[in-house]
Amino acid sequence: MQLPPLDANIVIIAIIVVSGVYGLVGGKHRLRVFILSLYVGIVLAEQLTSAVAKGTTATLVLPIATSAPEAQSPALKSHKVNRSAVILFVDDDPLIAMSTTEMLEDLGHHVIGASSGLHALDIIRSEQPIDLMMTDHVMPGMTGIELAAASRRVRPSLPILLATGYAELPDGAQPDLPRLAKPYHQDQLRDRLDQLLG
Repeated sequence: MQLPPLDANIVIIAIIVVSGVYGLVGGKHRLRVFILSLYVGIVLAEQLTSAVAKGTTATLVLPIATSAPEAQSPALKSHKVNRSAVILFVDDDPLIAMSTTEMLEDLGHHVIGASSGLHALDIIRSEQPIDLMMTDHVMPGMTGIELAAASRRVRPSLPILLATGYAELPDGAQPDLPRLAKPYHQDQLRDRLDQLLG
């Protein structure tokens, strides 16, 4: 399909910006997630020439920066939690597990991952030091509530944080079980952990 020559000195430009959300941290290979953003703008062309079967050439004159960008506000930087902890994180979804582990480690915690309630119970029954367990609720084989109940029989004083997207938990759920609503941001996670780790 041949586009007709452009007559006006107006060009619509589209720029795709790729920003890495996760990269290589501490020498460990991690999932690299990219966000693609499409910016569309209209600029006036300094010179625009177009010919059939030749294409269109646009010469754009863009201003250059006259000053350096302002330094990032300290409020935007991630804040470490009050103390570093060993956290057992339980989730059967590998992407959620990877992203939450990244957030926890960024906050200064050491994370032990488990992909199921049974796997988590094996770790809890071991001699592994654990300061807190954070678990998803809906998982195959054993729910987060069932895992919390079984964990308290082994380690009664272990703080437990239930991460769930459900507003209401089923009957029989422990009413005193601290919850973190999904989806959550790193600052919400940090604040909840600060409360539980004191």
